[in-house]
Amino acid sequence: TRVIHRVLDGVASLLSHTAEFKFMRGLGHCAQSTSAASLAAAEEAFFAAINGLATGSPDLVLGINQLKHELQGTAAGHSQPQALSKLDYYRTITLLFRRVGHLKGAVKFTLAAIAQAKGREEVETAAAETGKLWTTLFELFSDLGMWSEAYVTVLANPIAASSIAALRTLAIGLVENVSDLCALPLVGSRDDDANASAGVGKRKTKAFYLAEVENALLWHCDHISVEGHGVGNPYLPLYVFHTHNNKHASAAQVMWKYALRAREHMQENAEFRRALMIAFNSLSLSPEGFRWLLDHNGDVVTLDTIKQNLIDSSG
Repeated sequence: TRVIHRVLDGVASLLSHTAEFKFMRGLGHCAQSTSAASLAAAEEAFFAAINGLATGSPDLVLGINQLKHELQGTAAGHSQPQALSKLDYYRTITLLFRRVGHLKGAVKFTLAAIAQAKGREEVETAAAETGKLWTTLFELFSDLGMWSEAYVTVLANPIAASSIAALRTLAIGLVENVSDLCALPLVGSRDDDANASAGVGKRKTKAFYLAEVENALLWHCDHISVEGHGVGNPYLPLYVFHTHNNKHASAAQVMWKYALRAREHMQENAEFRRALMIAFNSLSLSPEGFRWLLDHNGDVVTLDTIKQNLIDSSG
């Protein structure tokens, strides 16, 4: 990389205005170091190169196209690409920055790509392109641990199925940091046209953000084993989430569910009794007319039911 920069410095006076020079300078900075200064310089060089892309040489277009396919792990083919759009360029640099671990730089170029995709005349094509890019942006913010920003991409994604899938992924990703999940404003809904797009029917249903998060967490908890020493209570994050939202009956229901699983799979009944007591306390906090829940068989469970189970388990 030192040789590359030395050559570029030598021809800078003649070629520094060209897109080829700026693009190669950006590659040189990426290859030289992963320091903040080098990556910032790479960003600047790659953004500067975009202005001369339309007048760039065929070799530049071919080189960027080959780089894109190499980063994607796909075959570039033997034909000469006719042109390279700004959208393709921004997506290629996003791939490059993800490869070298410069996620914040990838965020900037993904945002630039979204702006380009929105400008397309074909409405459906633009929505599909921006949907993929918003999903990419969601992944970047998630990898950076920027949860509020990741949630914004969920709201902004024009493709309902992609948006809901990202929301579920976000919920499961924050199961160990449920306080961050509680901090998100999970209000509102959107049309869920997944069934219609799959050919099941054309009726759109409402997907409520809070309910989607609850369902994702419940699915995750249900698929964690409770067997073995020191496994812990997999339903605790969902219990905390329900309690934060003052849904005490729902919190009691997940504890009741855990209690039944603990009784079935654990030899000692200490965990079973602990879960029953938590369920009893949560259900007691519900309004008087709502101090009941349904078990997996559809039977009504009341405070008296839980109390009787506690008495029976005491031996």
